[in-house]
Amino acid sequence: METKILKISTYIIMVVLITIAVYAVSINQIDFSGTTTKPSSTEIKNVTIKIYSDSWSIIYTYEITRNITVFDLLNQTAHLYNFTVTKTYFAGYDSFFVNSINNIRNGENNNYWQYYVNGEYADKGCSNYFLSDNDIVEWIFNKSPY
Repeated sequence: METKILKISTYIIMVVLITIAVYAVSINQIDFSGTTTKPSSTEIKNVTIKIYSDSWSIIYTYEITRNITVFDLLNQTAHLYNFTVTKTYFAGYDSFFVNSINNIRNGENNNYWQYYVNGEYADKGCSNYFLSDNDIVEWIFNKSPY
């Protein structure tokens, strides 16, 4: 029972933090240095994706890709390596939330899929984060840093 309460509490905290972040962006209190606008090019060069869990990992570099968001890149990699990605669309955020990668589901052992770009924890939904040349995307299944 305690574990279930802890999982629910963690989920609620994550939702509250995401809500606060989205609100702050909507009133222009946070500057994301242009990452919220779609890049002018539809090709991105030398983008690396790294996916880590306790039991499974992938590292792959795309010399050229037309998949310009973090979410698109994850789906391209899923197709290439034949694994599944489940997601939920949140209209209020106009973005997808990744529920599982390769059948590893959020909440297992109180871990969740989180992504980083160039070593920085993501501050927006994965389908709203536009990539640039030479970006490194990491999906890590672990406890939230917050």
